[in-house]
Amino acid sequence: PVPVTSAGWNYAVLAASAVFTLGSFVVAFREFRRRRGSRTYWTAFRHSKDPTIFTLVLEDLADLAGLTLAFGGVFLARRLHQPMLDGIASLGVGLVMTGVAALLARESKSLLVGEGATPAERRAICDAAIADPDVVAVRRLVTMYFGPAVMLVAMDVEFRCALSTTSIATAVERMETA
Repeated sequence: PVPVTSAGWNYAVLAASAVFTLGSFVVAFREFRRRRGSRTYWTAFRHSKDPTIFTLVLEDLADLAGLTLAFGGVFLARRLHQPMLDGIASLGVGLVMTGVAALLARESKSLLVGEGATPAERRAICDAAIADPDVVAVRRLVTMYFGPAVMLVAMDVEFRCALSTTSIATAVERMETA
C-alpha cells in the first residue's frame, strides 16, 4: 500500500455519497414505516410481500455502513500512517454488502419461488368460501403470491346438490369477491 498524500477528494466523494444515500434512505424508510403498521420492523421485513421497499431500506443502510467504514479507513490510515487500514476497511465494506445480499436473498427467495398464504390467510379464505350459501365444503386449498396484493387461490369446492351451472358460476364470483 502507498500512503495517501491528499485525501480531500476521498472525503468529498464519501460525503457526497453519504448525502445522496441518506436522502434515499429517508424516503424509503418513511414508506417502509408507513407500510409496517403496528408490526415490529423485523416482523414487517420478514412478512412483507413487496420486496422493493425493504430492499431499498437495507441497501441504503448497507451503503451508509460501508461509507462509514470507508471514511474510517481513510481517516485512520492517514492519522496513524498505516495504509493497510484503508484496505481493511474495504474488506469490511465487502463483508457488509455480502451480509445484506445474503439476507435479501434468503428473504426474497420464497417470493421468487411462489410463497403461499399464511395459515391465518388460508383460514380466512376457507371461511369466506364456506360462508357462501351454496358451498358445502372446501376440500383442498393451494395458494401462491404473484405480487404484494395479488394471490392465486385454487381450491376444491363442494357445492350444494342440484345447482345449475349458472348458480355455480355466480357462487364462484361471490367467493372471488369475498
